[in-house]
Amino acid sequence: FEYVRPFQQARRREDDISIVTSGMRIKLAIQGGDFVIADASIAFGGMAPTTVMAKDTCKSLIGSKFCKATFDDASKALLEEFSLPKNVPGGQAAFRMSLATSYLYKMFLSVRDDLQQDIAKILNAPNDFLDVTLPLPSLEEVGADEMSGADNFLSSPKPSFHGQQTYPKPKVMSGLEDKILPKPIESSQ
Repeated sequence: FEYVRPFQQARRREDDISIVTSGMRIKLAIQGGDFVIADASIAFGGMAPTTVMAKDTCKSLIGSKFCKATFDDASKALLEEFSLPKNVPGGQAAFRMSLATSYLYKMFLSVRDDLQQDIAKILNAPNDFLDVTLPLPSLEEVGADEMSGADNFLSSPKPSFHGQQTYPKPKVMSGLEDKILPKPIESSQ
């Protein structure tokens, strides 16, 4: 079970420089009746002069049970790893650190949602997944209001930009062109 997610926050949805970006990958394995994080890779843009890997945060995740508490601990590790000074170029140090930790939590929520869907697929057609050993571990319960945090604009469809534009009929008044130009010949069809 491997999941990859992009995260981006900008002031506008289109054509803007991102404040913080991230790419996260997590690989889960079944150990001792639980889903355990077997491997993780996390990169951030906007938290240093160049894109950087969150190595300490990944170390805190690897080998841990896939649950909210694990990601809470990883958020603390992330804040220690990327402690931005108040005078950081680009400003908004506290906001950028908050975004980074929120991405980590969104990763947990979105992977949990996908994992739940994957479990349902496996249980509905176990013969299609012969490499998966049943029974599968159960997942920690997360409320629907909390699960709404998994949504982001990268995973939701763009709003429709097509349609038909109409213009009102122009108001026609007799002007100089009526006096200078010859009148058009009307067809008798």
